[in-house]
Amino acid sequence: MMVDEAKVIYVYGLIPTMEIKKANRDKNIQKVRLEEFEGVTAIFDYIDFQLFNIELTLNDAQWVKEKKMYHHEVLTLFQQQFTVIPLKFCTIFTNRKSLEEMIVKHYGELISLCTFLREKEEWNLKVYCNKEKFKHFIMQSNETVKRAQKEIEEILSDRRCLMKKKLNTVIENEIEIEMKQICNDLHEEAVSISIEDFVENVQERDVIQGEEEIAWSSVYLIDRREIDEFIDIIKQHGNAFKEMGFSFKCYGPSPVYHFVDLDIRGTT
Repeated sequence: MMVDEAKVIYVYGLIPTMEIKKANRDKNIQKVRLEEFEGVTAIFDYIDFQLFNIELTLNDAQWVKEKKMYHHEVLTLFQQQFTVIPLKFCTIFTNRKSLEEMIVKHYGELISLCTFLREKEEWNLKVYCNKEKFKHFIMQSNETVKRAQKEIEEILSDRRCLMKKKLNTVIENEIEIEMKQICNDLHEEAVSISIEDFVENVQERDVIQGEEEIAWSSVYLIDRREIDEFIDIIKQHGNAFKEMGFSFKCYGPSPVYHFVDLDIRGTT
């Protein structure tokens, strides 16, 4: 096939060729190109690198967002049928030869990854908390907070202002402790049925709908046979802690971004 020399190869991901040969081709996957390289098939497209690079250089946030979303959509589409090794956004090769050289260089690693990832999915867990609602629960049930409240009631009025500040500190500390414990307990259950896991940093809290904060975010690599159990665990915790102000969300399946560590770079 003749290709415009101004075009370069944008690679979305890699899949085992044997799976492609056995599968029924979904017409939706025809939107991108597939080419086999000795047992590994690349999911790719030809792009005009000059125009692509100009857009990246202009730092158009909306354009980048749309391109990243398309990259994700392509990988998600293929993952519904195949074992996919996702490559990073904007992995570009100047020509077919440079792409082939990359696959040859990493061939053993790629085949091992394909074997390891077969029939596995990435799922994300996020825990949100309405802190005002949870604070009310803590004040009613937490023994440390109850003792601090009792101390205030028993002291002279001129010291109550200072003690109330201390009480607020105690409450905030207990909220953090119990919130972390609830999240850790759920995480331990999820880990028990997952193959690998990754806990994300949520120190900078995101406010959701003005009331909820994200209290926890983690990602799991799970065998497809265990997905129903994983979802059931999330639902059980959702029902158990809903009245305290918690909501538990799981998202998936997603391409296995967090569990592929390949040092593959484009050649442009």
